Amino acid sequence: MTPDKLFSADDRIIEKPMVCQDRVAARFQGRARQVGEEGGCDPWGYEEQRSLTIGLSEMARAPMEERDREPLRRPDMRRFCCDTGARVNDMLSNGTAASLCFASVPKFGGSLFATFKDRTLAVACVTACKGFVLDEWCPAGAADLCLPMIIVHPWDQDASACETGHCAHCSARAITLPNNSPTLGLPSLCSDHRDPLSRACGAADITIRMHIELGAEGWDLPPRSLEFSEWLVIAITASLTLMVGQGCRKPLARKIVSPEDGIDRRLSARERADHQFKHHSLWAEITSDPLPSEICRRNFWVGLVEEPVGFGRWRDNAIDPIVRQINYPHVKTSWSHTRQVVDAMFRSASKVEADAIPFGSAETPLRGRCVEAPFWARALEVA
Repeated sequence: MTPDKLFSADDRIIEKPMVCQDRVAARFQGRARQVGEEGGCDPWGYEEQRSLTIGLSEMARAPMEERDREPLRRPDMRRFCCDTGARVNDMLSNGTAASLCFASVPKFGGSLFATFKDRTLAVACVTACKGFVLDEWCPAGAADLCLPMIIVHPWDQDASACETGHCAHCSARAITLPNNSPTLGLPSLCSDHRDPLSRACGAADITIRMHIELGAEGWDLPPRSLEFSEWLVIAITASLTLMVGQGCRKPLARKIVSPEDGIDRRLSARERADHQFKHHSLWAEITSDPLPSEICRRNFWVGLVEEPVGFGRWRDNAIDPIVRQINYPHVKTSWSHTRQVVDAMFRSASKVEADAIPFGSAETPLRGRCVEAPFWARALEVA
C-alpha cells in the first residue's frame, strides 16, 4: 500500500541576506550581515569569519551535470529555494504535506555562533535567526506545512533551557543541536552538560534534532574520492555516542530525531553496542540497564532517505521508529521524483507501515499533522 502524504523531517532553509542584520541591535549590524560581492560570491560575514552558500545546498530541479559545490550568489539561486511560498508549491505537488527545516546560515545546531569570541553577538544572532524562522519563514507557507525548528545556545545549557520553554509557547516543535560538541570546545554528549536542556525539552514536549553525519571537523578525512565512505564511519560513531553516553541513559524525557543516521547503520551499531554492553558492563563499571537497543526504541527516530535494503531489514526486525527525510532543496533530495521513490518502496507495505514511516512516525515527536487535503488541492490553494 502506498501512502498519500509525506512528512519530511529534514529540509533546509535558505535565509534572506538581511536575516541577522534586520534583527540585531545597531551596534552589531556591521558584524552580522551578508557582505557585498567578493570574488563572484555573496559571503556572509560574522566577526572575522566568512561563510558561503555552497551549490549543493539548493540543487532541487537542477540537472545532474549542473550540480557542484561552487558557492552561489543570491541572484543565481532558484526562487523556490529561498521563497517559502514558491517552495510550498513544489513540495505539495510532490506529496509533502509537512516539513521541518533547519537553518543554513548558523550551520548545523548553531555551531557557527558557538565559535564566536563575542558571546553577546552570538546571543543576538541566535535570537535573530530564531525570530526569522518563527515570524517570517514558517508563517509564509501554507498553514501547518512549515514547522518551526530553532537553534539555541549550545555553549549555555541553562539559557538554552529557558529559551526552549519560551519557544514552545511560540509553536516551535524542535530544537537543533550540534552532535560533535567537543570540536566546538564544549563538553561531550556523554557528560551531564545537557541535563538542564534535556529536562526543559521533556517538560515542553520539544524534540532534539541532530544531523548525525556531522562533526567531521574532528576527523582527518581522506580525499573526496573516499570521503563518502568515511561519512558512514562518522555516522556510526555519532550513533554509538548517543546510545551509550550517560546523557541518554538518565531518566530524562528526551526525543531525538537523527536524520542521515540510516537504517542499516543504526541496526549494525545497535547490535554491536548491545553485545559489548552485555559482555563488558561489569568490569567497565557501567550499567547495562537499559541496553543501547532499548534506548534507541525509547529515545530515537531514525531518518530514512532512499535505502530499500535498509527498509527491508527494518520490516524484518520491526525496530526503532523511522521518519522520512526529503532533503529539499539539497543535492541529495529525492524531489521531484519523491512520489515514485516512496511508491516503489511501499508498494508491498501494510497500511500500518504506509501510515507510520511516511508521516505518522514524524507526527508523534514533532507534534505536527500533515495537511488533510490531497496534496494537489493544497498546491492549487497556494499557487
